[in-house]
This record gives sequence, structure tokens and C-alpha cells, in this order.
Amino acid sequence: MDDPYTFRNSGSSSSRHPAGDNDVDVDDSNEFDEQMQALEHEERINGPADLYAVLNLDREASDEDIKNAYRRLSMTFHPDKHHTPEDKERAQRQFQEIKRAYDVLSNPSRRHIYNTYGAEGLQADQNWDVSSQRTQTAQEVREQFERQQRQRLETEAEQLVKSKGEVHVGIDATALFDFGRRRGKLARRVASANNGFLDSVVFPEMSHAFVKHSWETKVTDSTDLTIQGSVIAKNGVGAGTIAATIRNIIDPTLWCETTLQASGKSGSVSAKLVKNLTSEVFGTAEATVSSFDAPPPVTLVLGRKLDAKHTGFLTYRSGEYAIGEWGDASTAGSGSACALGIVGRSMKGQWSCELNMGMSASSLSLGLFRSIGWGIRARAALAVGTGIGISTSISAEKKVTKLDRIGMSVEAAAIGGVSFKLRFMRLGQKFVLPIQLAQQLDIKIALLATIIPLCTALALDRLILLPNRRSRLAARLTKLRQDNADMLESRKQEAMSAVSLMAQQVARKRESEESKNGLVVIEAIYGLLPESRFPRGSHGGRSFSFMGGVGSSLNGGNGVSTPPHMVERDNGSLENITGASVTGGPIVTEPTEEDVKWIDVTIPVQALVLNSQLYISGGHSKAHIVGFYDPCLGEAKRLRVTYRFQGKLHQVEVDDSNALAAPLRAHYVSE
Repeated sequence: MDDPYTFRNSGSSSSRHPAGDNDVDVDDSNEFDEQMQALEHEERINGPADLYAVLNLDREASDEDIKNAYRRLSMTFHPDKHHTPEDKERAQRQFQEIKRAYDVLSNPSRRHIYNTYGAEGLQADQNWDVSSQRTQTAQEVREQFERQQRQRLETEAEQLVKSKGEVHVGIDATALFDFGRRRGKLARRVASANNGFLDSVVFPEMSHAFVKHSWETKVTDSTDLTIQGSVIAKNGVGAGTIAATIRNIIDPTLWCETTLQASGKSGSVSAKLVKNLTSEVFGTAEATVSSFDAPPPVTLVLGRKLDAKHTGFLTYRSGEYAIGEWGDASTAGSGSACALGIVGRSMKGQWSCELNMGMSASSLSLGLFRSIGWGIRARAALAVGTGIGISTSISAEKKVTKLDRIGMSVEAAAIGGVSFKLRFMRLGQKFVLPIQLAQQLDIKIALLATIIPLCTALALDRLILLPNRRSRLAARLTKLRQDNADMLESRKQEAMSAVSLMAQQVARKRESEESKNGLVVIEAIYGLLPESRFPRGSHGGRSFSFMGGVGSSLNGGNGVSTPPHMVERDNGSLENITGASVTGGPIVTEPTEEDVKWIDVTIPVQALVLNSQLYISGGHSKAHIVGFYDPCLGEAKRLRVTYRFQGKLHQVEVDDSNALAAPLRAHYVSE
């Protein structure tokens, strides 16, 4: 005996992921970015309807699936299936959209263009030779489109380079924390009545300035050129450096890099070679020539992927060495070291550990990088060594807008003292303000430099930046809805028209499903949904019932009904299907029109039932399915379907872009 829950819908040959209660963990730190990206996505898709959604197909649908979907929709929306002039006109408009979707998706070349470049690809320059596309391969179609795109952007592309800049302005603020020096100034002020107030004030001083700029451009498809220049000024003395780097990809597993650098009267040449030995092993070799009096120092790295989340590496640095009379034998071994390290990755960050053993010094270093919420990426590092003593650093970086990031860090070391850095980054440009707080390691100053800026930054984010982001998001949403008001109203009317055309056929399909105890959609709603009457975790357990009912043809007299505010609401009236009327209502507060951001799509969903099976394709917004429209543009939408199968009540809820398959045992809820 066949299992009635075996999903065998032939509507699509692609693999399916039957939907249950799909939850996606959303990091609060990315909520604003995701909302802005969702709005940008809405702006892009509010053009022609998604062709796969129109036919209710997955992108992997076969040619046979496309033909079957077109035939099923034609049975409902072909103008010849309707009799009155008004119905014929409405059917003609809907059928044209269905026919357009079929014409594109049934043509392999045009389908490839649409899959790759969307509707814009079909319309680009209107230069597509459709007649020749039937004989073109997918690769030839792609190349043709890319040639056209390159021609359109040729002038712009020639001037396009990757530019990066960096400015450091060093501040020496150690005097502010040197209380002996401050007391000395105050004593001198008291001793001399002629001194003004400013004579007793200790001001920070500029210690150095550093500027670096680079740009990168592509010479050939496999070769990049980077030019970089930098200057530094400290204590009235300046120096500059210029470097040119050429990187060439020899093959997918091998690339090399050569850098020429000049600084004052000296210069150097370095070469680097990176090779993927296997899919899990890589090697790197690097050498730098700064003088012909000695052989160049060499650095060798061998790494291996230990598992999906861990990579180990071994590093050897030759330091100074001599080959016969080439080189100074007295300095041989200076700088020579060997290091063993491991890097681990996780969903929210990574960690590293490295043990370095050298002729002159040895050290152990630990590093941790992690997203800690609120859009903050934090880093912490600890190093202990014979040459450096102990060194620690803590840094945090936050994305404040789509293009801007700010960061801060505190470094405390036995050699170097305590310093604090502020960073601002935008479009490859970086401004850094390093502030020296103490020349020696001072725990108190290090703690103050960590706690005070952190609390200040959090207060600034919560009190100023967060309200500003919310205001920008609201303004963007308002503008999006205003700009698309006419389009949204047009799609709403089209959806309601489609529902009226399919109502009689759906009523017959519903009666057929009821007669064989098949899949009968009781309620389907789409948009920003109200709380489910089946709380999460109630499947197979808690009961669900309303006072009153809407007739035996709808629910079999079991007390399950549709709330009054859903009946005859927009395009999903159950009353249109059954002719029943509400005789009672649930004990709930009826929402106002402004509160309701969802629509009843019971009729369109029931229309998709075939042989007691329901499949709604994924990978696109359901707002483009025939009979649907967007009731809350710019907000996260879901689809909830309550249905009866084999006399038992079921409910399923999915995200807007997720597929839905029914019936499934996981959807069962007790009454």
C-alpha cells in the first residue's frame, strides 16, 4: 500500500526540499545591512515578473516541466476558455505574461541569457540575434553578451583602477599621563606669576606622519600591476619609498610575484612563488635581493589543510648566510628562524597559534578574530618571546554604513609601551591616528585606553548611529513604496483579476480533492504574517479551534474556520469558492486595515494542487506567482498554508524564497 505522504508531484524534476518550520538565525549585527540589501533587491526586482515564478518552476526545471506548466496554466488563462468579453480581455493580459515566460524558458539560449543576466540580458542594447541563438552554445551566448557589455563600458573600464590610500598621523600623548611632568609645570606656574594658564597645560605633540598610496590595474587577463609610493616624516627627517609589483597567474595552481623597490639611494628586488601542490597542500618561496655582497634571504612556507576547519603551516626563514666567500660568515645565522603554526576557522571567526624558534629570539603568539554582535568584528592577540617580552593587542572594527568602517585598537608591550589607534576606512582609503599613551608598559593606562573608548563607542552607536540607521531605513522604504505605488497597484489588480478567472476551476478542483479525501487548502496567507494559531512546537500536540464555522463543505463541521477579516479579503476569498458565509468568529481582536500586511492566497495556492500534491517552487519571490502580489514591499514575507489531508489538519510556513512541498507528516497538527 502506497504511503499517502509520498511526494510524487511531477511539476518539476529538480530536487526538492520539503518545507517545515524554516528558521534562519540572523546575526543582529548584520540586521541593518540585510534590511538595506533587501530593499536594494526589491528595487531591482520590481520590474518584469520572475519568469520561473509565473510558471511555478525551479531554475533546474526540465523542458518537459516547462511544457507541462505552460499547458496547465493555459487551461485556465487561455482567452478561448472564457466567454464574456470582460473575462476574455483579462485572460488575454494574463496569458500574454504566461506565454512570454514560456517563450523565454523553452528556448535554451534565451533561458541561459535570462538565468545569467536576468531580464536586462534579454533587453541589452536590443542587439541579440534571437534567430541565431538556437544554434549557439551557452558559452557562445555568454561571450556575445559579454562583448556587448564591454563595448558599452569601454571608456569607463579603461579609466578604472583599484586605488588605495593610507594616512597615519602619529600623536605623542605620553605627557598627559606623565604626572611628574604635569606637577613640574604647575609648580613653575605658581613660582612665576607672569606665566599664563596655557603655560601649565600639557599638550600632545605630533610625533610622525606617514602617507601611502597605491593603485592596481590589470595588464592582461592573467597579469596585474601595482604601483605604490609612501613617505614618512619623523623628528624633522623624511624618507620616501616607491615600489612596483607585477603579479602573474601562470596556471590555476601557480602564480608568481615580482617587486621592485627604491628608497633613497638604495633599492631591492623581491620575488615570490606560490604553488598549490595538491588540493590540500600548498607551498610558497620568497627571496629578497637588497645587495650583491651577500646571498638573498629566503623564506619558505609549506602548508596543509588538516580538515575542513584547520590548516597547518611550517615556515623557514634563512636570515643572513654565506656561500663560500659570498657573504659575511661572521653574521651567518642572524635572523634565521623556523615557525610552526595552525589556523582554525568557524562560522563567526578564526583563531591562530604560532611557535617561532630562532637563533636570536623565540616567541609564541596567539590570535583570535570573531564577530561579537552589533556589527563589530573584534581581534585579540598575545605574544610572548625572548626578544619582545610580552605584547598584547585588542582591536574592534564596525561597519557604520555600506561604504564606511571605523575601528580602534589598544596595544600594550614591554617594548613600545601603550598606544591607542583610531581608524577610518572608506572605499580603499584609510586614515589612522596612532596615539602613544605611555613609553613603558602600564596596566592602568592600558585598561583606561580600552574601557573608555569602548564605552564611548557603544554609547555613540546606540544613541546616535542606530537611530540614524533606522531613520535612513524608514526613509528608503517610504521612497521605495512611493516610487512603486502605481506598479504595486497594477500588480494587485492583475492578481485579483487572475483569481477571479481561476475561481470556478479551483472550486471544481476543491470538490474533487474533498471527494477523495485529498489535499484541501483551508487557509493560505502571504506577507508579514500574524502569529500562527499553531505555536511553534505544537505539531502533533496542542489543539486548534475557533468558535463557529464556515460550513461543512469547508471544514467538515470541525470548528476550524477562517477569521472574519480574511473572508472576501482581496484575492483569496474562501466564500468565493464555497459560497459559505461566516456564522461565527474566533475570539480574537480584528485588526485594522493599516495593521494587515498580508493577503489571502487560498485560491491561487489551491490552484497549484495536482493529484493531492502541492509544490511551490523556490529561488524567487512568491509575489510573482499567478494570483499573488506584494502586500508589504520592503519587508520580510512568508507564506503560511493550512490544509486538510486524509481528514487531518496540517500547517506549514516558509520564507518568501523557499520552496514548499505538501503533504508531509511534519506539517500535521492535532485538533
